[in-house]
Amino acid sequence: MAALIAFPISMIPMILLFLFVRNKAGTGEEWKRRCKAYLLKGLPTVLLALLFSFIFNLIEAFSGIRNTNPVLVRLFHAFIVLALAEELSKGYNSLKVLKKEKAGGLSWLDFITAFMIVAMAFGVLESIAYAFATNPIQMFVRGITGMHAGYGFITGWFYGKGIRDNSKVLKITGFLISLFLHGLYDWMLDPNVLELTEWIAVAAVSIAFLGFVLFVFMFFFYWKAGRNPKYTEPLIPAEEVKEEVPEAPQA
Repeated sequence: MAALIAFPISMIPMILLFLFVRNKAGTGEEWKRRCKAYLLKGLPTVLLALLFSFIFNLIEAFSGIRNTNPVLVRLFHAFIVLALAEELSKGYNSLKVLKKEKAGGLSWLDFITAFMIVAMAFGVLESIAYAFATNPIQMFVRGITGMHAGYGFITGWFYGKGIRDNSKVLKITGFLISLFLHGLYDWMLDPNVLELTEWIAVAAVSIAFLGFVLFVFMFFFYWKAGRNPKYTEPLIPAEEVKEEVPEAPQA
């Protein structure tokens, strides 16, 4: 019950970040509409993540992986069943909503923001489920670190840079970084893994702290990025709408 009460309080940082990005990073109603579209598209990501996680769970169950070293089993579960399922889902829905917005032109800031807000929406819904199985302290940590938003920011930044530099390597670099951090953090939070050495807990706290630093950095980034042509100029120009010229009346 305490965690359920803590949940809305823990969501305040996410709400503030969304409103800040929506109102400060861009100008005009079109930017606000896009931010809303990114948010709504992020909500069904939970369902897609459950599907991927179910598939990876089947692979884990029938491949014989569970008969190997327990630490390796938990490594597979953290990186594949949990982190990969979620990062694939967020990435897929981010690209899907960006494809719909492509006709209006896409800037580097659009790529960053779409990935970040889709991930943020996923994180908020995931936190609702965690509220039934965790404690208020953990809820507050999830809220102030905003790690899903941070993963999305990293993925979107590199993906947009990959578009700008025409680099396939850069496009997947952010995804791999987010997957590594996400999987490593989930793995280290496993109670059985924490028992291996006290340094595991130190490393987990360090990643959470980096998440908090990145969360704070995003506010500063968006404060400046909205006025920086490097981020606001279209990487993918808007599609030209050809106006039909009426034929001259016949004499």
